[in-house]
Amino acid sequence: MPQSPNVALFGATSPIAQQIILQSDWNIDSYTRNDCDVNDYNNFSSLNLNKYDVMVSLIGCNHGGGIEIERQMSIDIAKTLQTNLVGNMMLIQKYMQDRKDGCIVILTSRSSYKITKENLTYGISKNCLTVFLDQLRQFYPQFRIVEIAPCAIRHTPFQSKKYQPLIDRKLFSNKEVESIIKEKWQENVSYTPTDIAKQIIETYNNFGQKIVLSKDGVPIINVKSS
Repeated sequence: MPQSPNVALFGATSPIAQQIILQSDWNIDSYTRNDCDVNDYNNFSSLNLNKYDVMVSLIGCNHGGGIEIERQMSIDIAKTLQTNLVGNMMLIQKYMQDRKDGCIVILTSRSSYKITKENLTYGISKNCLTVFLDQLRQFYPQFRIVEIAPCAIRHTPFQSKKYQPLIDRKLFSNKEVESIIKEKWQENVSYTPTDIAKQIIETYNNFGQKIVLSKDGVPIINVKSS
């Protein structure tokens, strides 16, 4: 019977991370966003990821998302790109510096494949991350690169967090945000943290490398390692 992998799980406070811990038999060490703060380079240098067969990153944000780019503030663009793209790139870099091989599992988004006007900043940040992962597969075959790209995930703080800056700026009211969330995160167009955790575990176990989960018209992609 294969030995359970040693896993570094980043984004450990998310409901998806909690479900990974519950559903898997992995040996997991949990890390929070503070352990890989893109604005604190010392956090990255102090990490030691050598013992981990697998690194999973659930790190992401959509700061001030859900509106057109001309209505966003500069900080919205900076935080979204820094977290989704730069932060994950630096985390992957650190894992590759500490190990000669291994498996890297990154949560992107179906927005990487279907960018909308209202989600342009977020979509571009995730699309660039997807392209980065594709290039890593070509240049570093000793690392198994796994991308999980789901559409909307309900029952997470992410739903309301991205709208809070817009509520604070009075671009939306609390009632309007509640209505948006109710419409966008319906059961027939979204997944739960339980669903995504199950898919991450199954994709790793089945040697998958790219999974796009969609309920909104984007073709399902399921690519396995050669």
